[in-house]
Amino acid sequence: MAELKPYRVLIVDDKKDVCDLLAVVLRVLGYPSVAAHSVPQALELLSQPNDIQIVITDLAFPEVDGYYLVEELAKRPNHPPIITLTAYTSLESSVRALRLRAFDYLIKPFDQETVRIAMDRAVRYLQQLRSEEEARQEEERYRHLFEESMDPIIIADTAGQIMDANRRACELLGYRKAELTTMTVRDLQLPDSFWARVPELKEGQ
Repeated sequence: MAELKPYRVLIVDDKKDVCDLLAVVLRVLGYPSVAAHSVPQALELLSQPNDIQIVITDLAFPEVDGYYLVEELAKRPNHPPIITLTAYTSLESSVRALRLRAFDYLIKPFDQETVRIAMDRAVRYLQQLRSEEEARQEEERYRHLFEESMDPIIIADTAGQIMDANRRACELLGYRKAELTTMTVRDLQLPDSFWARVPELKEGQ
């Protein structure tokens, strides 16, 4: 068996044999899993602190159906990718689920390879989301340092067009940021107070 990957799967199906078979296939592929045998049970599990990152669910249940689960999860920010289970004779049900923002589907009877392909897609999607979130956080850190710096900072392109300026630069130059970004560096009428703050620039000009 493969080494366990850090992506825990919630299997939702009212048939225990399907849950057991899918759990075995996932375990062979390296994915830990937990099972729920109804939509309310799945929602209860997902409402608690857990490390579930992918959901595989059937759509047909005696009471609350899998479409409701897909709809409810799709309302949540950063919801896990949802892979639906369907039979050949009801492929249109998975198309409906995809319209409700399910991520992918598996056709019964499934085999290890089709499960692997669906899981690989879901993992790539999660990795992309994580990379985007890390980039967003890095941008926020940069923006905070840029704006809160006590030194005046102006960002210009190679032609001298001002692209951005921090709060301190705006204060010293006496312009609003919206005004500065319509100007070039040569357009700046730099007051004495600016050069007093950065004498090394004056010496090198």
